[in-house]
Amino acid sequence: MTTGTFVRWRNYAARDLITVVEALDLPQPLTIVACPDGPGQLLIAGDPALAGIVVRADHAEVGPGIMWWDDGYRMMGMRDPEIIVLPNGLDDAGLAAVQAAVRRSITRRRRGFRRCSTCLSLNPPERMSTRGVCRACADRRE
Repeated sequence: MTTGTFVRWRNYAARDLITVVEALDLPQPLTIVACPDGPGQLLIAGDPALAGIVVRADHAEVGPGIMWWDDGYRMMGMRDPEIIVLPNGLDDAGLAAVQAAVRRSITRRRRGFRRCSTCLSLNPPERMSTRGVCRACADRRE
């Protein structure tokens, strides 16, 4: 993803998102979605939605990602965000705090992954059916 993609956004956080993308070691791919709880953009890092990052004027919100399906479309967001206060904006200390929060969020997300009992693939909880098999294996059985 190039920086030019971010420049077209018309919100105060575009410059800060550019800084986050360029400065942090984030899992790929990066996906941008509208922030569900106010102005700004939600940056989703990794597949399947490992971490979510929102940069506000005085703080950043970082949390484990989550996916759901709405009429066949894959939607992404984040849950239980950790608030990182940025008194000096995204300086070196702020970026280090956001990077540490991203690592914690990815760890929390991956802890919830489960192995399918049929194909043995590792899946996030939203891709698992109630019978301990992934949705793909469950669909094949039906």
